[in-house]
Formats: sequence, structure tokens, C-alpha cells
Amino acid sequence: MPRSAAWTVRAIAVAAAAAALYWLCLLPYRCNREILNIRAASERVFRGLSPIRAAEIARQNAQRLLDLCRTCRTNPAVYLALAANADAAGLDDEVIHDLDLALAAQRRPEVFADRARMKLGQGRYDEAIADFVVTAHFDPSYLDTTEPDLRHRVLEAAGLPQTTP
Repeated sequence: MPRSAAWTVRAIAVAAAAAALYWLCLLPYRCNREILNIRAASERVFRGLSPIRAAEIARQNAQRLLDLCRTCRTNPAVYLALAANADAAGLDDEVIHDLDLALAAQRRPEVFADRARMKLGQGRYDEAIADFVVTAHFDPSYLDTTEPDLRHRVLEAAGLPQTTP
């Protein structure tokens, strides 16, 4: 192989390594750091605010998080932070939508449980029980904080033994 071809191959390898480092290390790091900053700011700001001001800040945070979605599409923490902001703004349907996106990124029992609780709050009991059933299959201890009647219905639907918390 001539020297110029060897240098070309090396240059391409270095460029590929740099691109991989950027996409696999730097972008996820920046994404996680931004998510933590937004969560910390949200927790400080939402305490004691009027609902109108909290909704305005939640929209600003949501815009920052949506910008992150382009680079952190597979990170469920982005969608969970979006759901927390929507919850602070009182947008229940938006919370459920964001939890759906988080579940599309990664199926987690706590996300199913959160979505079930939101659906319970909206009176969508059958859908909530279906989500609680999935949660119970992951880890039945998530049902410990639910009321006994609902817990009994979920465990029965899941085909799991009835236990007392």
C-alpha cells in the first residue's frame, strides 16, 4: 500500500473515531447534564409559584427539553422530565403523551405506574388497570401504595397471588 493511501486510511479512521466519540459519549453526557439542570431549576422554581407562572416556566423548560429530544431520542429521562413539567403545568393529557414516549424509548415499571395513576385521575379506570397489570408483572411492590380494592382488581387481572402490603 502506498504511503499516501495509508495516511488516507489513518485519517478516515481518526475521523470515524472522532465522530463516534462525539455521538456516543459527548452528546449523551451533554443531554444528561442538561436534563439534570432543568430538573433542578424546575424543583426550585415550582415551589410556591402561582399556577400561571409555573405553567409559563414549564413551557420554557419543555422547549429546552424538546430541543434535547433531537439528540437524546432514546433517553427516557428526557420524556420523564417533559412529563414532570407538563404535570406542574396541569396538562394531564400532555403528561400521558410524554409517558407514552418514555415507554417507547424504554419500558420501565415506574413509568407504567405513573401513567396508570394519571389515567386514574382522569377516570379512565380500565386503561389504568391495564397499565397497573404491566407494572405488577414487572414488580408487584409498585402496587403497595394503591388502595386495597384497586390492588385486588389489578392482581386478579394479572393472575398474580393476592398478598397484603
